[in-house]
Amino acid sequence: MSADSPPGAALDRLECIDVVHSFCGHLDHRRFDELAALFSDRGIFRMGPSEAAGPMAIRAMFDAAGSSVAESRHVPTNHVVSFDGDHARVEVVMTVWDLPTSGPPQPALMADARFELERAGPGGSWAIALHDNVVLAARSR
Repeated sequence: MSADSPPGAALDRLECIDVVHSFCGHLDHRRFDELAALFSDRGIFRMGPSEAAGPMAIRAMFDAAGSSVAESRHVPTNHVVSFDGDHARVEVVMTVWDLPTSGPPQPALMADARFELERAGPGGSWAIALHDNVVLAARSR
């Protein structure tokens, strides 16, 4: 942030990072209704070859995955936030840890994750317009 940043830029930056952390927390604790609610009406979730558009379809995608979604913890780091008007991009390095039923957590993968956010109306909250990622490394499960 620079001295000539617009008023409210720091708050917007924190709100955008909070959306990413909320996404991770809802995913980790299997709160898929809350996770889907973070997306705009046209929001897109991409994971590998799978894609869903809109909160209802995103929720349905997790329902279809069911128990195949491993219990895990998503740890976003190295946040880079940029703005273009009422749109923001948050790029993070996402490390995912599997939580086996016995034994210590195991590193599962590392990815470059991207969250495109849009503001819901003037002065409104930020919503996810697009989430996708590129897996950098993964262990066999």
